[in-house]
Amino acid sequence: MGLSKQISGLAAQFKEQVNQGFMTHAKANGLLDKKVTPAHKWCQLGHPVYPQWGPCLGVEMWSYPGCPKCAKQSRRAASIDALDSVIEAVGIPEEFHNWSATGTESERMLLPVDDNNREMAIEATKFAAPNWIVATGPVGVGKTSWLTGLFIDLIEKSPKRHRGSIWTTETQLFNKGYMVDSPKERSAYIKTLIDAPVLLIDDLGMSRKRDSLTPWQYETINTVVTERHSRHRVTLITTNMGSWNEIAKRYGQHTMSRMRQATRKEKLVGMTGHDRRSRG
Repeated sequence: MGLSKQISGLAAQFKEQVNQGFMTHAKANGLLDKKVTPAHKWCQLGHPVYPQWGPCLGVEMWSYPGCPKCAKQSRRAASIDALDSVIEAVGIPEEFHNWSATGTESERMLLPVDDNNREMAIEATKFAAPNWIVATGPVGVGKTSWLTGLFIDLIEKSPKRHRGSIWTTETQLFNKGYMVDSPKERSAYIKTLIDAPVLLIDDLGMSRKRDSLTPWQYETINTVVTERHSRHRVTLITTNMGSWNEIAKRYGQHTMSRMRQATRKEKLVGMTGHDRRSRG
């Protein structure tokens, strides 16, 4: 007899002995009697684990599955890790990671609602793709917190789908465009802005102190807005500009018109109040 056959034979004998030993143990502990339910056990974390009747090693018996509560916690931890990975990948600053605008299925902190942001809270609750939101108001009233919280809520519903989403400020958007070495690379970058499942542009209008934009800046905003509008891509925008006319003056009537049409009821979402960043 060859060595391999000897090893196979020994393995088969060992398996049979283990099965026989297990069946002896099962019978001695009442696991083969369907009429008598064994007592529950406890997992390592102290959760109760109840026996289940079903096939095991080819025989119907009572057996103890893995702890369902631990399994649920493990799945939830994996889900949170996946969400955190996407949040970081899309560029959301760490200071906003724990906020939620709607609280839907979220363990993050729900943003507090008051008279200064009630309109925004309502808009976030009623939000439905592919609508846009353009939030306006003074510096520091919470525009970025609210739209970023909504952004994360959207990511949480489908992390894989939103891995290509983008969070940026207008200044970052322009600076990154200027940093690339060739027109081809710049076009590729603009395409990522157009194709992003969700795009958040923070502080629209703050990249230059004067009213004028460079031709490339003007054309870039026009292209991104026009293409995302035509493709029905969710876009979230914060700005200190207080009216559609101000936006039109800076970016042109066509760009403003598309922004306005994409919002629910064609309106800016206004926020008021004091600068929450101020310690005074």
